[in-house]
Amino acid sequence: MKKQIVLTIIALTLTALMLSIVAVKADDFIDPSNLHLVPQESISTGAPVITTNNPTTCDLSITANNIKLTSVWLILVIDEATYTGGGSITVQGPVSPSKSVTIDSTNFLIVTGDVPPSSAGTAPNGVDSYPGCPTNEAYNKVDKQIGGGKTYYTYIDITGTLTGSQLLSGFPQKITITISGDNVIKVLVLVMGHDANDDSTTGLGQRSPYSESTLFVLPEYSLPLIGICSCFAAFAIYKKGRGILHL
Repeated sequence: MKKQIVLTIIALTLTALMLSIVAVKADDFIDPSNLHLVPQESISTGAPVITTNNPTTCDLSITANNIKLTSVWLILVIDEATYTGGGSITVQGPVSPSKSVTIDSTNFLIVTGDVPPSSAGTAPNGVDSYPGCPTNEAYNKVDKQIGGGKTYYTYIDITGTLTGSQLLSGFPQKITITISGDNVIKVLVLVMGHDANDDSTTGLGQRSPYSESTLFVLPEYSLPLIGICSCFAAFAIYKKGRGILHL
């Protein structure tokens, strides 16, 4: 009887310890990112919000106070099948009359590390002037978010499609994303921006975390991908600091 009591006490103690570790690690893993780009009426799960709608309208907003984005960029990540299938991605903003930007698959670069690049320069479309990105705000492990394998990315300026050519705290906007191509399977859409109220950063110092971003997939790929994203979200609880969900 005493042995059973001792074992029960040990089991309860270990359970309590494990729960406390999960709670601490979850707090440690809170992402400081302040931007939000997800399909309308979606629910955050700790992983990119999956949608099979194409086109789809997304809510674009800032989750912190006193931020004024005067430069807003989308980071687009695609898998190899989508890349080889060709096609393009068009982003239409709420400006009236309507303004949109389009980028095709030839403007995507292969992922070899964190994205986007830290240095300022010309964007992959050969037109936009890219302001650079602080190294600590760059996205990592983007390939894991769409299932691994060879992955491609690009970045595109959408500031001109937004009302007032800016995005302000407390004033969300809606953008519509349309993806075309012969073999579109996975497209991860993230958002970054420059805060004019932050004198310490000259580049894209604000960003969306994976959990506040959108992943487009074909319907037949959506269920297995939901499982993959859920596994990453669960594993991230145990990851201290900026780990799997830090892009």
